[in-house]
Amino acid sequence: MKTNNNPTSGKRLAQLLALCLLATFSSCDRDGTESVEFGVNVQTPDAVYAGQPVTFEFDGNPDYIAFYSGEKNDRYANRDRTTLPEVDSLGLSYSAKMQYAENYDYLGDRILRVMISDTYDGSGEINPEEWHDLTDPDPAVNEEYLKSVILETSTTAKLPYAAVNLSQYKDKDFYLAFRYLAEPHTGIKSEGHTLPSDPKKTYSYDNRPRIDITELKLVKREPDKNLIVVEDMVREFVFTPHFVTSKVQNNFTVSNYSMMFQPQEYVVTDGKITVNESQDYDIDVWMVSQKLSPHSVEPDRGTPIKGTNARLGIYQHTYSEPGTYTATFIVTNANKWNSEQIVREVTVEVKPAQ
Repeated sequence: MKTNNNPTSGKRLAQLLALCLLATFSSCDRDGTESVEFGVNVQTPDAVYAGQPVTFEFDGNPDYIAFYSGEKNDRYANRDRTTLPEVDSLGLSYSAKMQYAENYDYLGDRILRVMISDTYDGSGEINPEEWHDLTDPDPAVNEEYLKSVILETSTTAKLPYAAVNLSQYKDKDFYLAFRYLAEPHTGIKSEGHTLPSDPKKTYSYDNRPRIDITELKLVKREPDKNLIVVEDMVREFVFTPHFVTSKVQNNFTVSNYSMMFQPQEYVVTDGKITVNESQDYDIDVWMVSQKLSPHSVEPDRGTPIKGTNARLGIYQHTYSEPGTYTATFIVTNANKWNSEQIVREVTVEVKPAQ
């Protein structure tokens, strides 16, 4: 077996390998992001009026553009803000509807109660003594109380709007809860049955009332009168059910903008499902929020207005109020490995509506 000891061939091999590596890395320039070139101006800057669209004209074609209008809660300067230094006032409002309620059983009853606590520890163990009832109309309990939905006639009641000032909690962390507390139904079924003491009265429903809650808003006002609204029951309030006394745990639901209490109790007799007429206890179910901080705030996010799929030469936005606004455009070029970003700002003078 012969061995090649020619040093020239080894050197040539090393040179070939170096050339191959150089070609490989040159073919996929990971740092070769195209530099960002972008300009913006306001079309007809002297004729911008509240309620009418303003047109921004662009020069350049970046990969991505995000837009901050400069209006309240849409400011580039607040992109990293998570805390409000000061809260001027705090308020709570909601709407509710009660239905499928026998007025013989529930006329005038305050089944729905709105509770607040700054001592509850979030453990899931509900002690009513730790909670304050905002809907208690007793002046000794609440100087200003929050109205609840009350059955006055028929079998349905509506509460279009109710609100209360919570400014005494504006510098405290607290929990909020909706409490469903209903006494037993009489149990007389609806198929033509009448009450012995009043033969003319018939019963329409077998279970306790259903209550729906909508339009819930926790409103924080800053000293400059800017309003920050918390209203998503799932993402922001994070309500979860807690069953203090309830034989059933179905039909108590919460979605982003609504909540429902609809207790339905059934028994099986001779293979058939029928309404449980032995409701011999007070049902007590709570929907409890996460800990809420009046000084916490979501950062201003801005609006993505362009991706890589199309060229964008102009963009329109409508300001509802007159004033001076700083519109901000975050402009980015990016590839798989790298990105370059610049910020462009333009002042918009918005005149009163014509």
